[in-house]
Amino acid sequence: MHSQMLQTTKAFVQKILFILMSCDEVTTIDNQSWLSIHLYVIDGWKWVPILFNLQRVLDGATSTNLTKFIMQNLVEFGSMIEIDLANKLVCFGADGMIVFQGLKNGVTTKLMQNHAPFVSGVHCMAHCTNLVVQTLNNFSLVGKIEIFFASMHNYFAHNPKRHLEANKLAELFECKGNNCQKHQDTLDLNVITFQKNA
Repeated sequence: MHSQMLQTTKAFVQKILFILMSCDEVTTIDNQSWLSIHLYVIDGWKWVPILFNLQRVLDGATSTNLTKFIMQNLVEFGSMIEIDLANKLVCFGADGMIVFQGLKNGVTTKLMQNHAPFVSGVHCMAHCTNLVVQTLNNFSLVGKIEIFFASMHNYFAHNPKRHLEANKLAELFECKGNNCQKHQDTLDLNVITFQKNA
């Protein structure tokens, strides 16, 4: 099954004109480094996300090793040659870690200098939103807004009649009100916003 999916992904990536890529490196509890590589393509006016690979990084999570690792994956699993990558890769997104976004030696810079001259580096929007919310939590006004939303949740979520009224209010504001949650992760909020706009 894996080989069939690999062949399908290779054929799909070959016919696409432009590729957007995002990566995220994580370190597990037992101190192993793993890298997930996602590709995003437009196929017939449709946004198609592809989990390209999730693999352990054995040589360490330095920018040089991660760039080499990404390139090996694109060649091996995407059958992309250097000229394909230079022409097709237009965006590289990652969190704000210096290993990815460093101006002098980050993965984005290395990709731009050595492999894909037209690539644009993007700091992950969900990560940016999360950082902003964490910073804003230090202000008392934001705390009052959080208390307001928690109070709204307590008022609407536990009574069916009130919940129906909240849904009507949500329809009036052209948003979803059918899932009243007490705590919503900012990363999830960004995904919900993207899905609503897509």
